[in-house]
Amino acid sequence: RVLGSNDFPMSGDIAAIGHNSLNATGHVGIVFYNGRTISQSAITNRVSISSWGFNPGDATVFRRYTGY
Repeated sequence: RVLGSNDFPMSGDIAAIGHNSLNATGHVGIVFYNGRTISQSAITNRVSISSWGFNPGDATVFRRYTGY
């Protein structure tokens, strides 16, 4: 389900943002803990933990798996 404005993202939730670039239509990450996500950078080709998705102005949509 898509998290609402009263929900706080928890570990395991998916963070997604749409944007157009040369070779992608967006970016996704997995919420790790306390306002941090883990995702792979197409620029550095490395997995990193950062505040991506939680920064002011990000149009991030958070989703939570709730079962079948």
